[in-house]
Amino acid sequence: MRHRIRTLVSSTLFRYMVSYAAVLALLFCAVAIYMNQTYAQTIRENTIDSNINRLNQIRMQNENIFSSLYSISNQISLAPYIRPFRFLKTPMEAFYLKMQLAPYAYTSPFVSQLFIIFHEDDFLYSVSTSMSLDLFVNELMRLDGISPDELRAMLRAPSRTTILPSRVAQSALLEGRHERVVAAFIPLGVGATKNTGTLLFLVKESFFQQIFADEVLEPRNTYILYGDSILASSQKSLSVPEKLVLDALSASANSRFVSIKAEDGRSYLLVAQSGPNDGMRYAALIPEETLRQNTLRAQIGITLFLFALSLPCLALIYYLAQRQVRPIRELRGMFAAPSQADDFQVIRSGIAHLVGQNAVLSDHLDASQAARKSDFVLRFVKGRYATRADAVLAARRVGIDADRGVFALSLIAQANPAVGLNMDKLLSAGGDAVSGYGVEQQSQVLCALFAQDGQSIERWAERAKAFLESQECAPVTMALSGISEDFQKAAGAYLEVCAAYDLRFVMGAERVLRFRDVTTADQGIRPIAHTYVNGFRQALRYGDAQGLSDCMDDLIRYLGSSEMSLFAFRMIYNQIIGALLSEHITRNDDTIDALEYSDIFTLTRCQSIADLDKILRKICATILSRKKPALEQAPPYISEIVAAMQERYADPNLNMSALAELYDITPARLSLTFKTWMGSTPSDYLLNLRIEKAQELLKATDYSIKEICALAGYYEPSGFIRRFKQQTGLTPAQYRRRARGEHMPCDESEESGEA
Repeated sequence: MRHRIRTLVSSTLFRYMVSYAAVLALLFCAVAIYMNQTYAQTIRENTIDSNINRLNQIRMQNENIFSSLYSISNQISLAPYIRPFRFLKTPMEAFYLKMQLAPYAYTSPFVSQLFIIFHEDDFLYSVSTSMSLDLFVNELMRLDGISPDELRAMLRAPSRTTILPSRVAQSALLEGRHERVVAAFIPLGVGATKNTGTLLFLVKESFFQQIFADEVLEPRNTYILYGDSILASSQKSLSVPEKLVLDALSASANSRFVSIKAEDGRSYLLVAQSGPNDGMRYAALIPEETLRQNTLRAQIGITLFLFALSLPCLALIYYLAQRQVRPIRELRGMFAAPSQADDFQVIRSGIAHLVGQNAVLSDHLDASQAARKSDFVLRFVKGRYATRADAVLAARRVGIDADRGVFALSLIAQANPAVGLNMDKLLSAGGDAVSGYGVEQQSQVLCALFAQDGQSIERWAERAKAFLESQECAPVTMALSGISEDFQKAAGAYLEVCAAYDLRFVMGAERVLRFRDVTTADQGIRPIAHTYVNGFRQALRYGDAQGLSDCMDDLIRYLGSSEMSLFAFRMIYNQIIGALLSEHITRNDDTIDALEYSDIFTLTRCQSIADLDKILRKICATILSRKKPALEQAPPYISEIVAAMQERYADPNLNMSALAELYDITPARLSLTFKTWMGSTPSDYLLNLRIEKAQELLKATDYSIKEICALAGYYEPSGFIRRFKQQTGLTPAQYRRRARGEHMPCDESEESGEA
């Protein structure tokens, strides 16, 4: 009996079962301890995080409302046809103003009413009527808690935004006459240098209630606060005084959450989130009792789960132990040993015997000199040797003399990679003055070179290039890093040789490309890159194949003829190709195409500017082929509107409202439909059309800027110059000089009437 027990204890199956059982017991104990000590805190943190996320959603929706209001204010302040006036002097201006306000009032889903007053005028205007300020504040608009004088002062405030919390508004101008609204008084043009008036927006409280509508069904109050008052709140499910909430938030302005206790003795958790603008905060109030109940339910559930899980785990332990023991017994059977011997000891002895046999095979593999040299070069470039002495010793073991004064790295790309390189002949081009070896990487060869001085490496590079070209009868691209004495800078030298290799785009492959020729700046290249990017985007957006071809020809001509730095070349092609991939190909979820062309960013697929031209044209042709069928399905009036804008672009009075009236549709519908099929709004399309015509005139004529401004459909040269520079990155005068190949200083300034 004792012998059987001893045999069972020493068996491999018993060892595995005991090990698995011990691990399982430790795991269950750890889970239980974790549950008792930290589960309540975890649920509390999760509750806080979930409420913070919910408050962030409320914040984004709330800020969307006020951002829309600020956007309307800015658009009205910048609109060329909305100018301050006095009603008593020019009453017809009120009629035109109401027409201009219509798109802003009807297209915003948040605005219940919109009123505008100019500081120099005593009348208030809306999309439907005009009225005196006295009549408005005394008779037509009553806000609870706000006297007529206070309302007048808010409308006359010169530069301060005021937002009134939700309150009842009594007015014949409202649909229901008695509505709860949030009133926002915003200066006409937030951030403008000169404030000319005030906009009054009335936003129904129902819009704020919609923000709270999708809350979970649990006791919770949610608040939107502005300053020291509650702007809006959800339907209160907890009877907690608002003053208690405001006092708690004021006392913990920098805390995410705070615990408060009501007069009835109940505790609550108040979670707060600050907004980035206008001093707004967002808060949620949750009973502590809810957190305790959630914690208790979770603890009970996980306890029952662990108990139920332990039963199948015991069966699983036996099953896994059997599976682990089976291959061990099979492996033991491969080695001759007594039956009573320990399984693991038998396997350990057998593996030791096999390792001894494999050591002989390893010695044969190490004898491969070429493989060992390649391994040294890779380790050297990656900086795997801690000291110079370690690198020299490792090189000596593989037959490379690295104990010399300096080193450099060279990168070589053959015209015919299939031919291969004879490293011994290549290194012999420098005689005994240079030693080293090369490693093939894709279609390139990376060489580590060692010499007593830098001149020897320079001479080797020239002779090696000539030797390779004589063998292949074709140009060979060869790049050389900086020459260094410190072996610890090998990794940096690799980056240098890669940068020098990329110089082939701007210097060609006729001579050795050296790292010292790499420059990192190019004056005035950003506006030029911006111009080409805008040209590509505009032509692709409207499916203009001829315009796209012209942009391509101009770009390739510029890259081929300009003496630019590698930095400038990278900036131009990175911006253009990045814009094509991000804005057109990936927009249509063409992930395969995007991955296909992504190699171009590392220049591994481009060996010349001609290769770059070929890939660019292929990308653009793909985009145009997919865009054309979609445009053919557009409503007929879209093409008619495009034709009308192309014919009447020089008319300064041509705008979106005029086009919408011409085809009997609303401006909002016109803008949405046009953008769906053309990729931009009618206003942006007209702007691009006018800038394109101005570019043609700047290239082909000697008209002054003022004359071109009028021919392109603008009243004022200053506005024309500003929009031209926003679109092209250059002023009209700078664009004309660049188009004619003239010198263009980077700090050039331009007057509105410059020729």
